[in-house]
Amino acid sequence: MLPRRLLFMTTTEYLPISPLGQGTVEIEAFGSLFCRMAVSHSVTIHALSKHLRSWWLRQNPGVFELSIGGINGKNPMFCGTGLIVQSFVDLLSEAVGCPTLKRTTFLALTPVLSLQGHGIVREGRAWCPACLEEAISSQNQFYDRLIWAIPVIKRCTIHRISLQTLCPRCGSRQARYHHLGQMALCFRCKGSLRQASSGWQTALDTTMYEKECFELVEAISTGNLETVVPDAYSMLLKEGIKSRPEIYDAFGRKSHISMAVTRITLRTSGRPHLRTLMKRCVLLGVSPVDLIRDPIGTFNSVDLLDLAAATVPEDRKPKRPEHLTKIAEKWLKAELEKTDFDSMVSLAFIAKQLGVSKGFLRYRLRELCARYARHRKQYGYLKHVERIRLAADYLLNGPVLSYPSAEYPSHDHLVAAAVSETGVGVRVARLAVEAALKKVTSDWNYRRYREANRLFRVPRPTIAAE
Repeated sequence: MLPRRLLFMTTTEYLPISPLGQGTVEIEAFGSLFCRMAVSHSVTIHALSKHLRSWWLRQNPGVFELSIGGINGKNPMFCGTGLIVQSFVDLLSEAVGCPTLKRTTFLALTPVLSLQGHGIVREGRAWCPACLEEAISSQNQFYDRLIWAIPVIKRCTIHRISLQTLCPRCGSRQARYHHLGQMALCFRCKGSLRQASSGWQTALDTTMYEKECFELVEAISTGNLETVVPDAYSMLLKEGIKSRPEIYDAFGRKSHISMAVTRITLRTSGRPHLRTLMKRCVLLGVSPVDLIRDPIGTFNSVDLLDLAAATVPEDRKPKRPEHLTKIAEKWLKAELEKTDFDSMVSLAFIAKQLGVSKGFLRYRLRELCARYARHRKQYGYLKHVERIRLAADYLLNGPVLSYPSAEYPSHDHLVAAAVSETGVGVRVARLAVEAALKKVTSDWNYRRYREANRLFRVPRPTIAAE
């Protein structure tokens, strides 16, 4: 059993802690720093987070109630752009007296990236086995780097080895940290994450958007992104359409973005996902840091010849012909005229026949797709009610009148009979059985018939206590 001082936190002031690798691209991730803090205070991650929350409420009475409880490591990196991350960074900065903890997260990109953005932080841990081996051999503190939290980063550029995400012993994905904050231990089997060098995978080639991600993380680490231009990407698009249309036309041909699509983007949401931002920077040949800090000046610095010679990203989506949108529009309008649900096709079927995705149709024909979804849902509900009524009528004409009996001793037998005779599904049959039984049990004549024929079960006699 652990000593009593390890089970309870009695301190009112926390030990000071600062991020490792600050000012370089090797800066520590916020989740790793939180684990080191739990180790230094000899408590679990969950206990530390609960104690911090209580401490914050005592220090700030009546200010606000934090919408977070104890952290149990379910989001191991904990360094994205959400409100919970912002709240906990502010809390921990005040607790340990370190104002630079924000640099261990991607909170600096919050005014730039989409709030519903994907691909900012990976789901689970990733680490370099060579860095882990060096830290353990030299008895130094091993920590997770912020750059490893980005999904597009697949390797360690120092050792040129692929990042690991699975425990070498139990093979489980490291979806969370060890409960005691031990960075070198598996959260599931509690074994070491050290791996023999024979199992390391060499990765010599540069991965896509690796350079741009390193520039962003280094700028965050040095504090160069403390002030950014909100909605920088939309400002770049507006400046391109307004001042330099020839540059924007060349950019649109490279990235398959038409002027109509740009207007839709500006009308709905001008904040891109992280991967989209990287892709546009590669096409324009500019740094993402420059784009975020000065979008207008960055776009004006783009040269037409450099843009023409720019390398097209490998993950660029193929350009769809314009006539596909018109075909899809006519098809959807024809489907809106139908009232028979069985003859209506799904949006996925339309997209498959045209060779596009559902997202393409929803993006180009947003209002029409929404109308068709509501139309199909309405008539689908009516069809569902009709099937229930059909199965219930069959049950009321026979099986329910003799229930319970040797032929229909349970609800499952009634469901099986409705399925075989009417051809409805099991779920519809169960709803029909429920509706039929409610109807017959509420019918006074049927209740008298059952009482006259003694079809109600006689309750068991109770045995009096001696």
